[in-house]
Amino acid sequence: MLNGQRPYLVALAALIALLATSLPRTTSAQRSAIDTYAITNARIVTMAGAPIERGTIVIRNGLIEAVGANLSAPSDARAIDGTGLTIYPGII
Repeated sequence: MLNGQRPYLVALAALIALLATSLPRTTSAQRSAIDTYAITNARIVTMAGAPIERGTIVIRNGLIEAVGANLSAPSDARAIDGTGLTIYPGII
């Protein structure tokens, strides 16, 4: 039974190998710039008390790094204006 499927499996394996080698690659410098975000001017609801009305959340490598009212966006972060938005950091 496998003999009849062998050409198909070989072609599938070759296609997967071709796709894997042709995927775009990013350098670590590109990744670090892309992987840091700062959402500013948003209403932030945390479990630690009253909501922060105009706060900032810094997200680096998919993890929340900082939350607060008086935070500055890091220089390597992509800034996102959160005016008019409400954010629940525990859901990110």
